[in-house]
Amino acid sequence: MLQIDEYAKIMFDGGLKDLNIFLKVYPIIAKNELDLYSFISGSALIPYMDRLNQNDRELFESEFIKRIQNHFGTFPAIYSFKRILLYGAKT
Repeated sequence: MLQIDEYAKIMFDGGLKDLNIFLKVYPIIAKNELDLYSFISGSALIPYMDRLNQNDRELFESEFIKRIQNHFGTFPAIYSFKRILLYGAKT
């Protein structure tokens, strides 16, 4: 992932005008580690899980959930789901 300034330069160098680039944070409130894992696995983990066999998938899931527990410590916890939104006009 690039920095916002780098996206702006790419768009500018591509001839776009009236650039609008911003970071949007969607706060996800997770009641527990399984809620957060469920959210993350529904998008970001799909390409990884698709490459694993059933046994490796179960091991990966178990380890990922442990790491969520270790990272957040207590629940409920907030997970800042970030997206960069950008657009410009080509003239």
